[in-house]
Amino acid sequence: MFDKGNRNDTMEAIDHIIPFLKGDADMIGLVCNTLRKLFCMSDEGYETFLMDLEDYKSELEEGE
Repeated sequence: MFDKGNRNDTMEAIDHIIPFLKGDADMIGLVCNTLRKLFCMSDEGYETFLMDLEDYKSELEEGE
């Protein structure tokens, strides 16, 4: 949903939604956890993650 083509730009896009989550501690926690995981991930790991995600989405669509 927030993929901007590379890990750093995606983290920046996700970071920009935090002000809109005021009062929703669960969503803020989820967003912060996602940012932490992306920060620790390599650029190559991010590319692999995106490929795996596309495979997963294709499998879901085939199952419908």
